[in-house]
Amino acid sequence: SPKNTEAYTGRGNVKAMQADYDGAIADLNKAIELFPGNSYAYSIRAKVWSKLGDKKGAIADYRRQLELDPNNKEAQLRLGTELIADQQYTEALAFFNKVITPSTKNGKFYIGRGIAMSDLGDSKSAVAEFNKAMTIDTNTRSIAYANIGNTKLKLKDYDGAAKEFDKAIEKDQNNDDAYFYRANLKMIQKNYLGADYDYISVLLINPDNIKTYAYRGLAESYSLDTAGMRTD
Repeated sequence: SPKNTEAYTGRGNVKAMQADYDGAIADLNKAIELFPGNSYAYSIRAKVWSKLGDKKGAIADYRRQLELDPNNKEAQLRLGTELIADQQYTEALAFFNKVITPSTKNGKFYIGRGIAMSDLGDSKSAVAEFNKAMTIDTNTRSIAYANIGNTKLKLKDYDGAAKEFDKAIEKDQNNDDAYFYRANLKMIQKNYLGADYDYISVLLINPDNIKTYAYRGLAESYSLDTAGMRTD
């Protein structure tokens, strides 16, 4: 059996990639026990916590990783993303404000800050942030369009939202968030069949998107009810 922290870390990483999450956690716990300064072990364990839906566990490990490696951009981005997933929007915004500098060229940081702004109700600043992300980093155009659309959806600008979702999908047909948001819009518009198709697209791209299964079931149920009413 492994006798040093690197071996436990490596084996934990392999187990994580094989979706043996319990085994991965056990090995990574041992790696950290042997060497508490093992920032890479915290990084992998944070990703496993995230896979398991333990947002607070992921947040704690990314914080610890950043204590050990303060300039790790991937850890910064992942921590901000997990804070948003845990609905800690004020904390997420403060964190992104702290780590984003004039030299930040990764558009995903601006996307993260924009999402936090949107969730806090500052739609104008959010849209500006998404547009800034596209300007600085053209690779984020699809993600930015999807989030502009979702912000417009919250404002009940349904036509505007639809146009943004279509642009997002045109830029990247594998953007599962864009399909998910567009499906939500179609549900509001009672286009249940269209919503069902978009939820199916989400699951084809990302079968691990658990919440989509429930949404799709709802769309399918409403679609069948509507079809039944038409034939009665």
